[in-house]
Amino acid sequence: MAAEPVYKEVMGFKLGQFLGHGAFGFVKEASLNGRTYAMKVLTKGSSGWNASEEEKVKEEIAIMQKLDHPHIIRVISFEMNAKYPRESGAEDCVIIVMELAQGGNLFDVLYFTGGLTEEITRTYLAQLVDAIGAMHDLGIAHRDLKPQNTLLDSNFNLKICDFGFSKETHGASLMSTNLGTMPYQAPEILQSKDYDFKVDVFALGVLYFLMLTGGFPPFQSATETDNWFKYCSVKHEGKFWKRHIKLRKIITTTCGGEEEMRLAVQLFFSMCAYQPGKRPTIQEVATHDWFNKPKMEGEELKTVMKQIVNIAMAKKREDPELGGEVSAAVRGMEDLDFDQEAPEDPSRYVHGFTYAIVNSEHPYSLFKSIEEHLKTLGVEDNSIVFDEDEFTMNVQTEFEDQTVADILVRAYKEDGVDYLSFEKKKAEEEDFSFEKTAKMASMLAVNMLIEKIITKRCQQLGEMKINDVEEQPLSESQINDVREHMKKMMEGGEN
Repeated sequence: MAAEPVYKEVMGFKLGQFLGHGAFGFVKEASLNGRTYAMKVLTKGSSGWNASEEEKVKEEIAIMQKLDHPHIIRVISFEMNAKYPRESGAEDCVIIVMELAQGGNLFDVLYFTGGLTEEITRTYLAQLVDAIGAMHDLGIAHRDLKPQNTLLDSNFNLKICDFGFSKETHGASLMSTNLGTMPYQAPEILQSKDYDFKVDVFALGVLYFLMLTGGFPPFQSATETDNWFKYCSVKHEGKFWKRHIKLRKIITTTCGGEEEMRLAVQLFFSMCAYQPGKRPTIQEVATHDWFNKPKMEGEELKTVMKQIVNIAMAKKREDPELGGEVSAAVRGMEDLDFDQEAPEDPSRYVHGFTYAIVNSEHPYSLFKSIEEHLKTLGVEDNSIVFDEDEFTMNVQTEFEDQTVADILVRAYKEDGVDYLSFEKKKAEEEDFSFEKTAKMASMLAVNMLIEKIITKRCQQLGEMKINDVEEQPLSESQINDVREHMKKMMEGGEN
């Protein structure tokens, strides 16, 4: 009987795909009792981690636990003194279990498509206003609103995440810490002045403009020397649009005419006013005439946004560097050789040496089996580097004829399906000291090695399968199960 596959487990959760990383750790999918969550792992051995950073994490968690809102990512449970298993031994870490948003992020949608319709823009603005209003009512400022921090759930509703810069004011009206992301920072932050909740309104105004234009920013920074913002600051809208002729046309098209366009940008200019006193509160944004026109929800929103997100992901695969900031998983698909022949069974081939992982094969188990198979082919241990956190494997080996194979294998998730991609890394021209025939031989060596891997693991690789099952919101019983589970794991001293 074949041995059971070995999965990476942390505190009883079965870890899945890599979702992202930050200064002190990473986020991965984590499954428990048939439900998948997002698990954030902050390793205490990371460079720069200290008691002050640990206190900031506690504050971030405390704030998120107070925010029970449908458009804010929910923290379910956490453990400040957990262990993350490594081959070299357990590593001290912080583990935070959160609600999983499966639809990607707004950044990708804006930068890889022509933008959103007026109705969807208004829908998403309303969702964000509702969530930010709930924060402000509790005396909490986010202070880092941007598309990268707005995720899409399986029904394509928005959820705000990343509260690392958030602040609970405890009744105070002003804040002073200079933080945030440059294009979204209000003038008072850039001028090192005290500020209030209106900085979130300003950042939301910039995000709103991005939704109207399909990812084009209104200005580089909210300073009087900025060639675009300086006209916002003195209310010279005519001169602003002279520098943004193309964007004016885009917004006019998005809004369906000049009159609607003027109403839409009137809201933008008010939200991004130079003086915070001239900006509306987040509650006042919801009273604007443009805001209160038709919105989209339910199945209609899901159907339309699914098509838009699929277009965004297709373009992202074609040009991973478009927009500047893309996920490592998709960046790993660049430089694929689309001209090579597919394996014999075409039903198991996805364009560009990218395969769906089927038959419930877990990527961790698949990578370990590939590693063992490579060793049987004569690839030495030190030529195989498997990163178990990001699910990547780098293989560098030399064949008997001195040709070299250099491959990067990545696992990632899209539309609920696990994929495995093979990137044939290209050496720089100056690195080659041999003739063109030797270069071609080297590429053939790469192709041969990939083919050997695919042939061996063919039963785990298949065609694209789309899961259209609507995911239900987390129930209180599921949340309580996770919390009780983590409590028992810690009491039992297990990792």
